Amino acid sequence: MKSLCLIMVVVLSGCTHTNYTQLSLAERLVGIWHYSDRSTSHHDRKTCLFKESGKIECDVEQSGFANGFGDAHFHKTTGSWRIHVTQLTVIEAPTYAPDKVHRWTVNVDKLTQNQMILSNERAYREVWQKVTD
Repeated sequence: MKSLCLIMVVVLSGCTHTNYTQLSLAERLVGIWHYSDRSTSHHDRKTCLFKESGKIECDVEQSGFANGFGDAHFHKTTGSWRIHVTQLTVIEAPTYAPDKVHRWTVNVDKLTQNQMILSNERAYREVWQKVTD
C-alpha cells in the first residue's frame, strides 16, 4: 500500500495545468479553425489546420449564386504561418497551382479557446470558430 501511495504522489507531482491565457498567441492558434461567410450571392467556407511547426493546411469552398444559378469551387491550400506581436501572416497556395502564392497579413483582435477575430487596415473582419473534437 505504501508503494501505491508513493507512485500516486510521484505521478501527481508531475502534473501541471497551464492556464489558457498564459499561452502565447502562437500556442493558442495551433489547431483547427473554421470560417464561414454567407450572403444572398455567395457562401465561402474555409477550415484550416494551424500546425505547431508553422505549417498550415486549408480546405476551401467558394460558392456563388446569381439569377437562380450557382457554382461551387472546392480546393485545398498549403503553406506557412507566423505571428509577430498581434499580426498573423499566412503564405499559402492552392495545391492545384502551387505557383499561385497568396500572402495575407491580418491583426488578431481576439483569440479565445473557441473564437478568433481577425481584421485588416481596411476594417475587413473575419470571425473564426475553433473546431473541437
